[in-house]
Amino acid sequence: MKRITFFLFLLTISPNLFAQEQTTTVNEAKPSVAKSIFGVQVGVLGGWVYNELKLSDKIALRSEIGMQTFVYSDLATDDSYYFLVPEVAIEPRWYYNLNKRNEKGKNILNNSGNFISLRNAYASDAFKVGGPSDVDFIPELHLVPSWGIRRNLGKHFNYECSLGLGYRKVFETNNKVNNNNEDVAYNFQARIGYKF
Repeated sequence: MKRITFFLFLLTISPNLFAQEQTTTVNEAKPSVAKSIFGVQVGVLGGWVYNELKLSDKIALRSEIGMQTFVYSDLATDDSYYFLVPEVAIEPRWYYNLNKRNEKGKNILNNSGNFISLRNAYASDAFKVGGPSDVDFIPELHLVPSWGIRRNLGKHFNYECSLGLGYRKVFETNNKVNNNNEDVAYNFQARIGYKF
């Protein structure tokens, strides 16, 4: 009888002896943008070197310098010319869905998420690559509210797409005149990049 009692006692406590603590796959730390990200990106319209600097848990300041494609259309001859000009941009980004992505167990590394931004870009006339030599580029400033997504492809590669509609200001000089000084600017970007 003692053996049966001892055996029943072992059976009742044995499940507790082998129990394991349940772990969650969701990152329990507070979701936040990365402290600083440095990398390069290329897209349909050019190439850029960028840095994203953390301002708060959900806001990053993106700064970039690169070469942007522009199109010049000659109305007299109906010809179009494509050329690259240097561009500098500052863009505060609000990554609004980091908590949701984290709760679902999705990757938020390197600011992988959806964002709303205000793209401030200045295209310079310092030099241009391509197009006819007798066509000058007139500097422009673009202020464009945008929506976009950024996703990772492995540890170092990423892609992002954004679109927006905003304001464009052209800076004429005495020898460079444009009939369209203030206009609507658009932002459509599809880029793939490498994070260092």
